[in-house]
Amino acid sequence: MLIVGIITAVMLVLILAVVLVMLSSVQLTLYWNRVGENDEMYVQVRALYGWIKYRLNVPAIQFHNLIDGLTLKVKQTNENTMDIAKKSKARVDKERIRAIYREGKDLLQHTEGFNAWLKRTLGVFRCTQLKWSTGIGAGDAVQTAVLAGTLWTIKSAAVGLLTKYIPLTAVPKLAVNPQYNRTSFQIQFVCVVQAKAAALGLSGCRLIYRIFRTPGGTRAWFRLLRQVIQGDGERSKRPEPAAT
Repeated sequence: MLIVGIITAVMLVLILAVVLVMLSSVQLTLYWNRVGENDEMYVQVRALYGWIKYRLNVPAIQFHNLIDGLTLKVKQTNENTMDIAKKSKARVDKERIRAIYREGKDLLQHTEGFNAWLKRTLGVFRCTQLKWSTGIGAGDAVQTAVLAGTLWTIKSAAVGLLTKYIPLTAVPKLAVNPQYNRTSFQIQFVCVVQAKAAALGLSGCRLIYRIFRTPGGTRAWFRLLRQVIQGDGERSKRPEPAAT
């Protein structure tokens, strides 16, 4: 009887743990603040009632030119222990963009109904906060006014596109602050989305099912995973382009 009681207690604890995990939410925060030449950007993931917190910081963005693209300094941090897991540099240039396009096209061909799956997955998220403030000045009143109007159009279109796939649960806070007496550009962007862990788990199962159902699907995804793992080391060894 004692053994039966212990087994029953363990089973109840496991069931309770699974229920708590399924009822928890996963929160994703995107943050970008730019003042002058200084950038602060990070992506934060929070899960399991805050027991898991992970942040990917981009403390510096260096633009070279249209050919060499830009360099991102990346720092990965476990916020539960405040340990820096990894520091690296990522290059975004024409070659990298072409590679991403090829990889994305390959995955689309080897995953049945990927677009439908992606749209359904985005639908399980809810945007709980959206703040997008921009200060802009062209040094000329007329040009600044034109740029401000253009920015309002872009922001309205972007928010409309976002709400097409991810429902908003809070009123977005948008602002464009024209600065007529100087040349400047500042931006502050905060977007917080969250979804239930159970919904994300179910979505992941659907993706795995689609991958295995498509001929060559598993091979394509494993190939991409291997390229990502190997590519991190290779890109970090690439020489920096000369400053211009």
